[in-house]
Amino acid sequence: MILGACGSSDSTNKSYHLTSNGCDTGTHNFNDLDAYCKGLENDQLNNDCALDLRSQDFTSNGCPGTFTPF
Repeated sequence: MILGACGSSDSTNKSYHLTSNGCDTGTHNFNDLDAYCKGLENDQLNNDCALDLRSQDFTSNGCPGTFTPF
């Protein structure tokens, strides 16, 4: 089962909390889009969870470049 808790945002703050197959990224809050995008790519920060959902959020939220997890 894949669940996603969509990120929230305003002009400067963005956050997300994603769950896929019982694996949970935790809740993460960022001050700007650049930090948000880097957070989505960070496997350690996200407990190696929800890779597909993180990739989708990266694209749908206008992150520049290609999703490249590290």
